[in-house]
Amino acid sequence: MNALKQLDNGLFGTPESIAALETKKDITLLILSDSHGQTAVVKNIVKDFGPESDCLIFCGDGISDILEIFNKSLTNVSLAQSIPSVAALIRGNGDSDRYPVKFCPGDNDRKEFFHEIKIPRSISFVAGNNKIYLVHGYMQNVYWGLSKLKAEAETAAAAIVLFGHTHLAARAEKGPLYLNPGSCSIPRNGLPPSFALLRYPAGTTEYTATFYEIRSRLTGGYKYIPFIPPALNLF
Repeated sequence: MNALKQLDNGLFGTPESIAALETKKDITLLILSDSHGQTAVVKNIVKDFGPESDCLIFCGDGISDILEIFNKSLTNVSLAQSIPSVAALIRGNGDSDRYPVKFCPGDNDRKEFFHEIKIPRSISFVAGNNKIYLVHGYMQNVYWGLSKLKAEAETAAAAIVLFGHTHLAARAEKGPLYLNPGSCSIPRNGLPPSFALLRYPAGTTEYTATFYEIRSRLTGGYKYIPFIPPALNLF
């Protein structure tokens, strides 16, 4: 369960939950991006995979979908329990830098109708002793290559680089791990709508990235089918 408090570094959680994430021995990250208004899809993914995850990561373009889930968790106990104790949200080119929310993101729990949060363009944080660099990708021109993103990752001394924007699920390991979960609503180039789980033992590069295709069930809801995405071209 997430406390829905936004700290100065942009993460949602508590100082205690973020400190615990930094040194946890085995890490599971739930990574989504580019939902573009498909709140129901995001909600189902969080309910199905959030309980087993240490951190919810959203790589931009659909911040309102995540925040709607946060708002609904105030009156939905099962949904609240599904949101990992730490969440990292990044602003995409289709997102605003500020949003009104019904929960109080600070320490002063004033009974206001709406509170306001700010969504950063990038976040660096540590999970399982590995530093993660999170951006959307539009400012790094990832459609045309990853050279700018690679330079930023080197400056940040990141072991894991997560981004979205292209709507193309992909991964590569050349130095850091680079991972794009794809779009969970509007994929491109014939790829399915998707998201990813990233698992690893703390302080290692023994990454297990599982990408899931999202399919609708005839009886309602969704089913998730693992698939292998293309390799990223880092040059």
